[in-house]
Amino acid sequence: MTRPSPLSLALWLAAICAATAGCFGLRPKPDTTRFFVLTEASDMTTLAAGGKTRGENSGLKLGLGPLALPAYLDRPQIVRRVSPSRLEVSENDRWGEPLAQGFARVVATNLSRLLETDDVFLYPWRANTKLDYTIEIDVIRFEPSAVGSAECFARWIVRDGSTKRALVARETHLTRHAVATTTEVLVGALSELLADLSREIASGIESLREGD
Repeated sequence: MTRPSPLSLALWLAAICAATAGCFGLRPKPDTTRFFVLTEASDMTTLAAGGKTRGENSGLKLGLGPLALPAYLDRPQIVRRVSPSRLEVSENDRWGEPLAQGFARVVATNLSRLLETDDVFLYPWRANTKLDYTIEIDVIRFEPSAVGSAECFARWIVRDGSTKRALVARETHLTRHAVATTTEVLVGALSELLADLSREIASGIESLREGD
């Protein structure tokens, strides 16, 4: 009788192990990753500055950016602040797009509705783009907490689109309390904070237009 070679025996054992792995709970674990996105404000009645809408394109041309995020937020995972000096990074809950991109996208859409313009350009725009104003945003904090609140702290500057001269420079510090501590609810609170921030920026731009 011919004995199997050590190599043949090893391959046979590997095949047996692979065939029976499922019986011993060695099946691949399901992917529990969840993806979230920030959303623009949908209700024009509550979003419009002062509740006034003209129902037509204002012709205003805006440039949004550059936008800067803290390094600890510039990652796919959603970050929660659990204490003033400690952060919690989720491995299962992630952003569906880069956070800076989502932040800018939502603010641009909100400003477009607030100021009734179809011309809000995201940075970087073409060099020959003629703009009335540009808006730079430096985000200091933009994260939910472990106790059911969300915080947005940002510095922003509105500049003349031609001369680049700073016309309005402000700090905005906002907090929203959520009805639950689930990631979905907290991301919704962050979106609401972006609506609040957009209102403040739009108000600053409107004050400049009224002064012209």
